[in-house]
Amino acid sequence: MSNVKIKVNLDHGKLEEMGYIYSIMEGGYVSPNGATIVSISRAPYQRQVMQYRANAEVEHLANVELLNQVGALE
Repeated sequence: MSNVKIKVNLDHGKLEEMGYIYSIMEGGYVSPNGATIVSISRAPYQRQVMQYRANAEVEHLANVELLNQVGALE
């Protein structure tokens, strides 16, 4: 699960529609529940979907599943 990536051509507006908020300090979009981050501009993590908050495994996996369902993942 550690190498989950968003599609290369994903419109970041889709993440915003899902409630993700861009954090310039983190270089990515943070999920509404704070469990997941989609790294956009932080090398070497571009396009990776990672757990953001400690002890949020269940929420993170649910976020990944939702991203998969909407077709955002490779």
